[in-house]
Amino acid sequence: MSQSDRSTPDEVLVRRVLAGDTEAFAPIVERYHSAMLAASMQMIGDTELAHDCAQEAFIEGFRSLSNLRDHSSLRSWLFGILRNRCRKALSRRRLRTLPLEDETDIPADSHDERDAPDRQRLMDLLSELPDSYREVLAARYLADMEYEEIAEALGTSVNNVRVRCCRARERLRAILDRRGIGREGLLGDA
Repeated sequence: MSQSDRSTPDEVLVRRVLAGDTEAFAPIVERYHSAMLAASMQMIGDTELAHDCAQEAFIEGFRSLSNLRDHSSLRSWLFGILRNRCRKALSRRRLRTLPLEDETDIPADSHDERDAPDRQRLMDLLSELPDSYREVLAARYLADMEYEEIAEALGTSVNNVRVRCCRARERLRAILDRRGIGREGLLGDA
């Protein structure tokens, strides 16, 4: 991705794709690939299937980009597509989420390497939560989405997302307390 593509807002890239410049979708994929893959891993728990779901979400996003009403909400729109893809994959294959300690190729994302142990610990702990809690925390902490973006992606209210995040963090705290693990730095806005 060129330096100009890195700084190009989503809205501009979307307009370029819709105008026929299909190559303008590549920076979108590069921009959101790590976050989408991390979120997919949390929802699916299977590396290969998570990769497939993330790839399918980008393909569906590309094909249906003309349906995106607000070009500035591309990120949450893509996350919504990913969420639906993951749910379909899970229902088709009736998979149970696998413990993440078996997975070795989880993307490092663009976060600082010093955050990696906390992110890995968070991913391990998220696998113990129900799907509805796991998806909001994965979106919030692994995809770095704001409450408004998550609400849009999930088709619910911002208040509902805040409540689910709060309840999920409470459950996570209980798991941490049960295991005797310190909470420092694990959930930044907890």
